[in-house]
Amino acid sequence: MLLIDRKPTDIWKLLIPRKNILLAEGQGFEDLIFYYRDNLYFVHEDGAVVGMKRPREVEKIAPDELWELLFYAKDTFDYDDQGLFSIGSILLEMGYLTEVQQNQRKSYRVELVDMLDSSRVRSFELQSVSFQYALYRALLECHLLDLDGGESVEYEVLQIVEISQPLQQMHT
Repeated sequence: MLLIDRKPTDIWKLLIPRKNILLAEGQGFEDLIFYYRDNLYFVHEDGAVVGMKRPREVEKIAPDELWELLFYAKDTFDYDDQGLFSIGSILLEMGYLTEVQQNQRKSYRVELVDMLDSSRVRSFELQSVSFQYALYRALLECHLLDLDGGESVEYEVLQIVEISQPLQQMHT
């Protein structure tokens, strides 16, 4: 699956279990709202993420009311303000762990590309994992490569392909 041109909200939707998603693009909004453990997360279409404590019975709250809660909440955590911009860095801060899906295990080839120098492509294979786990690992690996490279690199997930499928070429 070619991921390089996907919006951040699309990447989050591929990762987060559907049961945790309260609001997604296509429901009249361009943002994503989901919960994980004791927190509620708002993902803007540009990738900015803000978290807050999860209200009781959050599933029963209307989307407009969720935005109002965020606006007036005193315990919000703005990841951009904390210097956390990549999905991988946010996942680490959240303490996010992907669900293990026993019945969806396949082998994947993961390709990461440095957006500042597209000739730098890293790839690795994962055996007997779910797509969500492959995506999770790819996002964490991008974050680690960014940490190692400092300001001179900016890795993104190019694609994740089931190994039995041919690799897609990046359009230039």
